Amino acid sequence: AAAGDFAEQLAASTPTPGGGAVAARVGLYATSLLRMVVGISLNREPEDATELGAINAQAVELGQRFRQLEANDVAAFNGFIAAVRMPLWPVVFLNFQLPLF
Repeated sequence: AAAGDFAEQLAASTPTPGGGAVAARVGLYATSLLRMVVGISLNREPEDATELGAINAQAVELGQRFRQLEANDVAAFNGFIAAVRMPLWPVVFLNFQLPLF
């Protein structure tokens, strides 16, 4: 989601996205800033292209990982919420040997 959309999703009265997704999004933004600096540096110092290219590739990879972590956090917490909202009796019945009289 775009930054504005993400902010609106975060402000909504829903359990997700939450803190983990925000942390991942901040990591993604940090890698984007790093890529910007690499691009500026390449324009100023083309002789460092090999090293800067490697840094840029790592930043791209990290950005993709942060995107995945954001999605994983939302999915995990949604799963947790779904589990918490489940009725308790099947869990009790299936996990304990209750005498049935």
